Amino acid sequence: AIRGVELARALAERYELTVAASVPAPYSDSGLRVVPWTRRRVLCEARRQAVIAAPWLPPYALLAAGSRTVAVADLYDPAELELEGHGAQGMAATVRALTRLQLAYADLVLCAGEPQRERLADELARLPRRRSPPIVVVPFGLPQEPPPASSRPIRARFPAIANEDKVVLWWGSLWSWLDPDSAIHAAARWSRTRPDVKLVLSAGT
Repeated sequence: AIRGVELARALAERYELTVAASVPAPYSDSGLRVVPWTRRRVLCEARRQAVIAAPWLPPYALLAAGSRTVAVADLYDPAELELEGHGAQGMAATVRALTRLQLAYADLVLCAGEPQRERLADELARLPRRRSPPIVVVPFGLPQEPPPASSRPIRARFPAIANEDKVVLWWGSLWSWLDPDSAIHAAARWSRTRPDVKLVLSAGT
């Protein structure tokens, strides 16, 4: 969601833009038009817009886009690798199939780094197709303007964290292969001598 919003804000400076998201009703936010992500809405936008972009464009959107709409697949998240590490082989196979579909039919493919671009290029080379989409590295991206110095959202969210405490942030999912257990055990040990150091896990399982 962070990447999608930041890309949308950057593009909205030059283009008219619509964002489809998991929202109950359309609204506007900071100049962005946001609409509910439903099949009917996505089909409508795919036919109306000059460009349609998503992490994995659903097959019906690729078909609706046709030759008049540029289809952009933003494959920044190698979710299949995370799923395989988590032992979810069936879900990983589904994601791999979706990725191959994007490589076979998208007009442009985005990724977040050079190693990922090389991996996607290798996958593309194994697919039978008449044309190959460019694979372009677009870094993950952060807001150009830093948050105000007075902004302390973690402390506002967790009253147990005092203003003087030091925060250790676990940024990411709690996949078993990332070994969050070690971080939790370490926090329990350091809390005996450094109660001012708090561990914050930013995501669920």
